[in-house]
Amino acid sequence: MRGILSIIFLSVLGEQYVHGSGVIADNAGEEPAQHDPPSSSLSLLGATDNKQGEGIIIIKDEVHADNIGDNQMMQSIACAYHESCDSCLGTFGCHWCEFDSMCHVQGSVYGCIAGAASCPGAADNTSSSDVPEEPEDKSCFGITSCNECSATYSCHWCEFDNACHLKGSLYGCLSGVSCYSNDRCERKTPEPVPVALFPLPESTEEVIFTWPEFIILIVLSCASLMGITCLFCAAGVGKDFYDDFTVLTGASQDLMEGHRFEPYVPDTLPSKKSGNVSAAKDRFSEMTSLINDERRRYINDEEEEGYDYDLLLKNADEALAAQEPLLSNDKRVRKKGSWRVDCLFNSCRLCYLFTAGFIVLTALAIVSFYPQYPAYNVCSNQLDWKSIADGMTSLKMQASFQILISIYNPNKFDALLDMGAGSFKHDGVHVGTFEIPSESAKAMSITDYLVTVTLTPDEWQAL
Repeated sequence: MRGILSIIFLSVLGEQYVHGSGVIADNAGEEPAQHDPPSSSLSLLGATDNKQGEGIIIIKDEVHADNIGDNQMMQSIACAYHESCDSCLGTFGCHWCEFDSMCHVQGSVYGCIAGAASCPGAADNTSSSDVPEEPEDKSCFGITSCNECSATYSCHWCEFDNACHLKGSLYGCLSGVSCYSNDRCERKTPEPVPVALFPLPESTEEVIFTWPEFIILIVLSCASLMGITCLFCAAGVGKDFYDDFTVLTGASQDLMEGHRFEPYVPDTLPSKKSGNVSAAKDRFSEMTSLINDERRRYINDEEEEGYDYDLLLKNADEALAAQEPLLSNDKRVRKKGSWRVDCLFNSCRLCYLFTAGFIVLTALAIVSFYPQYPAYNVCSNQLDWKSIADGMTSLKMQASFQILISIYNPNKFDALLDMGAGSFKHDGVHVGTFEIPSESAKAMSITDYLVTVTLTPDEWQAL
């Protein structure tokens, strides 16, 4: 008789059946027939309880009930039942054939000689299956967290490879370590961290030096440089005025001797100082006479012919150009004023250079060495509450423990931690304190510290 996809409930009374046996019935009115236990794959098609009760048998379409006793046929049906590659490869005696993308029993004439060693890909195995998915890896080695590993009964965390192993495993360790042990993660020496020479500011509340302050510093530096530059230019202009005044008044012998004015003297003139002064006075008198002559001629011509004033200037320029200049541009001409004025101007020049360099270096030093907030981190985000509870079982109701804290000092100088302390409160009531040891945080390094925490709740708070 051909069976259809159905569920047949059988009432089995007064008899005990071995687990894994198959029970077949044509209908509810007939007496069930018992066969020998088939292969292990038969359990995918039917199952019966091992004590009196109800059995459930699932028979697929086009399956003859008379042939169920054939183990090979049942195994073929069991392999064909798998619709996904993963479930097929996970069943003993079955393999996945790529030519029809179906699961066949190994050695079947309808299948393939050698099945696929692995599934083609996750994209090819997206079809749904009635077979439950493979359970997650619950082994110790599949646990990657120390807290989860320590929470299991049969696993412990090994320090040599920082992995979870089965207790007593040859690949693990004799005894596991505590996830809350400070010795495992405490740095014996400060760990250097590279820091930029001129770090740019950040627009966050945690950083002291922000962008607005950085812009203000640049503006003040530029304004200071512009101010001292203007002062130096003013000093230079004053020095030029003084030099010009010395040159224009150089005809006076007293001024010339007092200010060491050295006019240009041709090679034919005597080289002595007295001869130079006399020649200069003669030249000055000659030029003065020339200008006075032109002026008188202009006055006479203007009265007689209306002489043009522009022509007077032109004639004066021609006359002056024809004569040798009063002062020459030759390098041998030295305009020397008072040595006190020269010293004063040189002092102004040195002050300008020193002040400009000081402003630039100060701005760079502020950007580089400006104090910044240190960053801190706790080694573990959990506490060993077991040891805390054990300490509170005493009559003193007090527990002390240590927390490992890492402090990162981004500054380029050491920071001294002094008198660091605090308190814990619960519902507004003081329950404990903590103290930070007086140590120094190395510059541009990460330093670890053990902070002592003491909880002292009263009896009602502990409960």
